[in-house]
Amino acid sequence: MRVGYAAGGFDLFHVGHLNILRQARSQCDFLIAGVVSDEMLQLTKGAPPVVPLSERLEIVR
Repeated sequence: MRVGYAAGGFDLFHVGHLNILRQARSQCDFLIAGVVSDEMLQLTKGAPPVVPLSERLEIVR
């Protein structure tokens, strides 16, 4: 069994994010989608996310 992992902020989820997840899923038997925390997005992007973590988790689920 091949397990894949795709992490992202998935802030303002759009078709590009969906395509990333679809492509990642096509390369494995089971995909784990990691959603980066609000704090990590603030640190890496220098701005808080538009969509809070709880909502981004639900979107990616």
